[in-house]
Order: sequence, then structure tokens, then C-alpha cells
Amino acid sequence: MPSPTPPAPPTDTAEPDPAGQTGLPATAHTGAPVDTGIPVTADTAAPPLTGSTGLVPTADTGGLPTADTGPDDDWSFTPPIVAAAPNLVPTVALLHVPSLQPVRAVVVFEEHVGGAVEYASADWRDFAATEGLALLQVELEPDNGRETAFDFPDQAALQLVSTLDVAALESGHPELASVPIVVFGHSAGSQLMVVLAAELPDRILGWIGYKGGVRAFNQTQIDNLGLLDPAFLALPGLLVVAEHEPEGLQDAAFALETAARAHDGLVAVAIEIGGLHIATGTSREITIPFVRELLEVRLSPTGALVPLAQADGWTGHLVHHREPGPPGQWPYERVDSAEIAPFGAGTWSDDEATWLMSEDFANTWLAFETP
Repeated sequence: MPSPTPPAPPTDTAEPDPAGQTGLPATAHTGAPVDTGIPVTADTAAPPLTGSTGLVPTADTGGLPTADTGPDDDWSFTPPIVAAAPNLVPTVALLHVPSLQPVRAVVVFEEHVGGAVEYASADWRDFAATEGLALLQVELEPDNGRETAFDFPDQAALQLVSTLDVAALESGHPELASVPIVVFGHSAGSQLMVVLAAELPDRILGWIGYKGGVRAFNQTQIDNLGLLDPAFLALPGLLVVAEHEPEGLQDAAFALETAARAHDGLVAVAIEIGGLHIATGTSREITIPFVRELLEVRLSPTGALVPLAQADGWTGHLVHHREPGPPGQWPYERVDSAEIAPFGAGTWSDDEATWLMSEDFANTWLAFETP
């Protein structure tokens, strides 16, 4: 494997060598401890970076959104420390709300490398504006290194809820405290966000694990982390695997899909043909439609979450194999063929197929795997 090199600043085209990367440096927090935990109120919220009483606008218009001034699309703020999450150090969160109208849901990106790229991308922002979504970037940073946030999923969940409470209080969008959440994590952040979904099943619209997992999921971890609990298995999830990335990350995704499938879990796997671990590539051609379909089939007009039944979905039969890469480089996970059918109607066994939530998403998945 190539020697580690520092990551480039996140952009849509950045392609640093991902070997050995464990994340960006920790950022010192600026808030005072909160003894009461969550929910956070105006009296308990830690001061934001500027020392003012609200979020810090990053748009040119300044001030919080009002009917007179129009929306501020972006804010940055430092969430408070939550007493019940002593192992985590909150760092700067970023919020994007493209409209004054109440949002339907919030997509939460863990900051780690690709999460920051996706949060800032024009594709996701255009999608948020069209669908009435908010975007939130968080860094759920433990006090002794990002990867150990995986060891404190309950604390990470408290910190995320606290962050949304502060955003709701200060942004002029009180619905952020209660709207459904889609969690999105890349690489190390992927594993954390999958576990967060298991911690907050009543708030989760769906989850995306994007090219990642630093410590590969194994059966013991899957059992211990609640990833076989019925509440988690009922959540639609998407695992995106890059064709060319460390085999441990690919194996982590396949292991989780296999375990979930054996317990009737609603998990889909997609292999990004030609994809690399860091670069976005074509992945938004599957991740954004996944969230769009979640809004269509899982979110009621009143904002309530609609349970999905496995038998009402479709399945995709993906045949793939692994080829060795050049000496010292990662292998390739090659797609041989892909087919789709309504659940139970394929020529393959459903326990050998990936689950797809609807006919529309099944066709999107098929196009993604057979470009």
C-alpha cells in the first residue's frame, strides 16, 4: 500500500492518496459545559464562535433569516458540550437551509473528508432547494481521536440531537429539532453514521454508508452495536462501495449487507464502477436518488415516517468478483452483471440479492451498475 500522504482540502475534484488516512486534525472547542444535557435551550447553549447570541451567518446578507431580508443559506456555529457525552468535543457545525419555508428533513454529513465535500457540493444544494431539505455538517469528535467516536455511539447520538436543537433554536427553523434525519458518512465517518442510525431509529429517514469503515464490520461488532435490532433493520440503508479502494472497506460493506439480509434488513449495496475511495466519481447518481426516493415512499404528507415492508420492494442481483491491483495497490471489485425484479420474483434467491425500496429506485440502481 502506498505511504500515507496528507489529504488535500475537500473539493469536488480532490483526489488525495487515501492510504492510511484517519481524518483531519481535531479542532478545539469554544463552548462552556452544559450540566443539564439535552434538550438544549437558549439558556444552556454554549456561546457561538463570535460570542453573539445566534448562529454565525456565512452568507453575504448577514443576520438571521426573516421575511424582510430573505434567507441566509449558510451558518456556522459551535454546539454546546453535553454533560451526558463527556468523551466528545463539539467542533464547528455548518448549516445550509436554502429556503424560509419549513424544511421536510435534514441530511446530516459527518465532516470526515468526503462528507465535507458532499455537504458543500452544488448537486446536494440544488437537491436540497428542490426538495425542501436542510443540510448539516458535523464533526462528532471524541477527545482522543475521531475513530474512537465509534466507541461512544450513544454519546454521539446525544451530541447530534443537541446540535440540531441549537440549530432549531437559533436559525429560525424550529422544525429542525424534530424533522426526520438522513445520516451520511464517508470512510471512517461511514461507520459512525451507520451506528448513529441504530441509536436514533425513531428519527432516521434512512442512512448512507459511503465508501467506508476504518475497522471492518465483523459479526461480533454487528451484534454488539445493535445492527441486528429490528428497529435498525427496518431503516432503509445504502452502502456505496468503490471499485478501487482498500478491500477491508469493501468487505465491511458486504459483511453488513449479508448480516442484514439474513435478518430481513432493508439494506442496499451499490458498487461505483471506476470509483475511488476519495473521489466523488458517479456516486451522486445513486446517493441523491436514494434520498429522493426516501422522501417519496417513507415520508408522509404530515412528516411522519412510513414503515416499509421488505415484500413491497424490489431486489437487485449483483454479480461481482475481485481482481488484484498492481503491486502495492488495492484490488478491484469488478461488476460482472446486474439484474432487478420485484421482491420474490427474480430468478435468484432473495437472500442472495440486495434490497431496493421501489421500482423507481431499482431502475436507478440498475442504470448505476450497467452504465
